[in-house]
Amino acid sequence: LPRKGPLGTAWRAAHVERRLARSEISAADIATTVDEILRFPDVPLSLRVSAYLLLGVARIYSRKVVYLLAVSNETWEKIK
Repeated sequence: LPRKGPLGTAWRAAHVERRLARSEISAADIATTVDEILRFPDVPLSLRVSAYLLLGVARIYSRKVVYLLAVSNETWEKIK
C-alpha cells in the first residue's frame, strides 16, 4: 500500500490513529478511499487487509464528525 494517498491514510488511521494530523483527516475523502478499497487495481486485497482499511475509514469518519461538532458548537456560541 502506498504511504501517501487514501489507502495509506486509512491504514495509518486503523493502526496509529493518534498520529494522524487534523489536516490529514480533513483532507481525506471517504468516498474515494472506499472506492479504492473496493477496486484495488493491482491485486485483490485479503479480507484482513480490507477490514483494517475499512476500520481506518470508520475512524477517519468519526474524527471528521468530532471536528464538525466542535466547529458547529463554536459557531453556535458566537451566534448566541
